[in-house]
Amino acid sequence: LDPFTISDWRLRLTAAEATELNEALFALVESYRRDDAEVAHPDDAEKVVLQVHILPFPAAPEEGAR
Repeated sequence: LDPFTISDWRLRLTAAEATELNEALFALVESYRRDDAEVAHPDDAEKVVLQVHILPFPAAPEEGAR
């Protein structure tokens, strides 16, 4: 399994669920934060970039009429 990925998922969330997801993702990422010269890390650790976007998806015209 390749550890690197470009992935996306379409979800249907309430504002509260989006907040919960955002908080859970940030907590998980913070548990891995090591990109600091003063923080010990394994010799084989590579610098990576993680981008997270939680954005509302525009409703299609037929969905907006509800």
